[in-house]
Amino acid sequence: MKQFYLLTIVLSVFANAQLSIVKDVTLAGLSPTSNKQAFWQNNKWNGKYYFEAGTTVKLVVTDGTDAGTMMIKDLGITGGTITKIIPAQDFFYFQINVMVFSPSFAMHDELWRSDGTAAGTFLLKEFSNTTSYPLDIGSDLSDYYNYSILGNEMFFSGYTTASGKELWKSDGTVAGTVMVKDITTGAGNTPMDAFTRLGTDVYFFTGLVNFGNLTEPTPEPSIFPYLQD
Repeated sequence: MKQFYLLTIVLSVFANAQLSIVKDVTLAGLSPTSNKQAFWQNNKWNGKYYFEAGTTVKLVVTDGTDAGTMMIKDLGITGGTITKIIPAQDFFYFQINVMVFSPSFAMHDELWRSDGTAAGTFLLKEFSNTTSYPLDIGSDLSDYYNYSILGNEMFFSGYTTASGKELWKSDGTVAGTVMVKDITTGAGNTPMDAFTRLGTDVYFFTGLVNFGNLTEPTPEPSIFPYLQD
């Protein structure tokens, strides 16, 4: 059986690297499920690092010490994987991809948030089953960052059977996780990416037009297309 450890590197004044074990996470049942560098570069919030362990999506935190490396909450999701962690001001968002193989294959995404406590870790929205239009809360090439964040507000693309893939936003509450606009009305899809905030405006690319701009606040947010020559 493979043994996993959380490690820390300390550089002394003489530039000699000293490697020390933070915790035997295999023994503790907290082995990280992701070894992607991009994931670990963006899973920091409030001075601590968060990651997934186990087979039922255990949310784990570490502050670089043995005692401070612990499970926050076992979400109890079989077949689930945390694919992205997006830090906000008072909490962080994270996306879970869930795959079910019996009685037939199905896949859906869920948007969660956590403030580093069990009580403050909860589901915001479960999106519809799809294999073609997954939830996308990232906005860069690696999809591990979202540049639309202002305070706790985040814009992203989500999929529902009724409306297809469209523009969504969340403020970290269940009631505040809503579709902004059904750009392609009905069940049609509007592929979009590269969410970027400039002041109160959020810019993004779409598959319908070359460039879009969402201006907030307005009674009903509008999309203003910019067509490149």
